Amino acid sequence: MIQQCPIKKLDTRYEGLRLKDKRREKELLSSIVEEGIQSPLFVTSHPDSQNHVLLDGYKRKRCAESLNLDEVPILILGENIPTSLLRFLKLNSSSGLATLEEASFIDELHGTYGLSISEMAHRLGKSTAWVSVRLGLLSRLSLEAKTQIFAGRFPVRSYMYSLRKFTRVNKKEVDNFIQNVSGKSLSIRDIDILAKEYFKGSPLLKAQIQQGNLDWTLQQLKTDQKMPTCTAEEDEQKAFLKNINIIIACMSKVQTALCVSSSESLYSKHVHRTIKRLINQANNFTIELEAFYVRHRQAPNCADPPWEREIQEADSPSA
Repeated sequence: MIQQCPIKKLDTRYEGLRLKDKRREKELLSSIVEEGIQSPLFVTSHPDSQNHVLLDGYKRKRCAESLNLDEVPILILGENIPTSLLRFLKLNSSSGLATLEEASFIDELHGTYGLSISEMAHRLGKSTAWVSVRLGLLSRLSLEAKTQIFAGRFPVRSYMYSLRKFTRVNKKEVDNFIQNVSGKSLSIRDIDILAKEYFKGSPLLKAQIQQGNLDWTLQQLKTDQKMPTCTAEEDEQKAFLKNINIIIACMSKVQTALCVSSSESLYSKHVHRTIKRLINQANNFTIELEAFYVRHRQAPNCADPPWEREIQEADSPSA
C-alpha cells in the first residue's frame, strides 16, 4: 500500500549504488513541479530503526528536497533488506536498472547477506550465468572509473563498449582517459572517437586529449573521417537531384492512390483546388524539364560526383 513518508525518515545507504543522470533529473524536476511525484519510492523496513531504507527513487528524493517538500510517497517491498532487494531486482529485470546497478545489488546480497549464486538465480528467476556475470563486475572497475560513472560524469555505455577492452592492456591509461573526458557533456559517439585515437592513434592527438583540447581534437578527427568536401556546384547538383527524386516518389504515391481508391473517398473542394493548381504548374514544369533534358542530352559523359554512389546505395532496395 502506498503511504506518505517524511524525507528525513529515509535511509539513503544505497545512494552510491545508483547511477546519477543530471539531464534526466532536470526533466524529472520539471515534471514534479507540474504534476507532483507520480510513482512511489521503493523502500524496505529497517529491523533496527523506524527509518525506511531507500532502494529506488533517489532522483525523486533529491528533486523533492530541492523543492522543499517534507514528504514523499513510498511503497514498502518487504520487512527485511534481502527480500526487498530481491523483489526490487525482479521488478526491474526487464528495464529500469543498468547492468552496473544490478551488479551493485548482487554484490550486496552475496557479500553482506551471504546469498549464493544459485539461491539468487532461483529467487530472481534468472540463470546462474546471469548472476555470475554481474557478481564481481564492480570489483573489476577502478576507483576512478566507478566514481565518475556513478556520479553521472562518464556514460556507463562508453565504459562497457569502448573502454573495457583496453583495461586488459593498461588500466592506468584508461583511468587517465576517463579523468580527461569526464564531465564534459560529450556524446557516446564522441567518446568512442576519442578513445580510439587515445589508445590506437597518434601520440600528437593523444597529447591534445591529455591537455584537455577535446573540441579541437574531435574537429580534426571528424574532418579526417569525412568524404572529400563537395564544391558549391556539387552541392547544388545534389540538392537538385534530391528534389527530383522527391517529385518521382510523390508522383508514384499519388498514382497508386488514384488507382486503389475511389474518387469519392479522395474528393473534397480543397483537393479539387489543389489539383487544379498542380495541373497549371505541371504544364510549364514539363516543358522546362524536357527542354533541360534535350539541351544536356548530348553533353559529354563526366565522372560521377563523390556523393553519387552514396545516393544510389541509399535508393537501392537493399539499403
